[in-house]
Amino acid sequence: MSNSPKNILIKTLEILKTDAEMALNNEWDKSDDGFKEQIILIDQAIEAVQKARQRENEVAEEKAKAEEKAKADKMVATAKGIAASRMLATDATVYQILKEAEANAAAIKLVQKQLDKSPAYIEYIKANAWDGKLPVYMMGGDAIPMISLQ
Repeated sequence: MSNSPKNILIKTLEILKTDAEMALNNEWDKSDDGFKEQIILIDQAIEAVQKARQRENEVAEEKAKAEEKAKADKMVATAKGIAASRMLATDATVYQILKEAEANAAAIKLVQKQLDKSPAYIEYIKANAWDGKLPVYMMGGDAIPMISLQ
């Protein structure tokens, strides 16, 4: 058996049990050297119990700190994941806006080319945009807007 606090405690408890039984039966001689040895063992047992309790408290504190750190690390990782996700969504939105702007610019250039080739292209765009209804009333003249009869 080693002299670990646990083993000292077990040995001391066994001796104390025997001594308690002897004391109850009035068989214990307090004058012999065994009594002094018992006192030393009791002191060692008390010290071992105190050290064991202190170590248990230290282990509990270390465990609590480790759990808090793990929780904090998890929260940081979650926050970083959310931030990365939002950055990707923002990047995707920016990319989409840029592509739409490029497409609109290309469409404008095509319209400008068509206008250079044929001024009648404006009439074509007006006709496509018209819903087919004539205005209900007109002010200041009798010309029908947006319709060219030529």
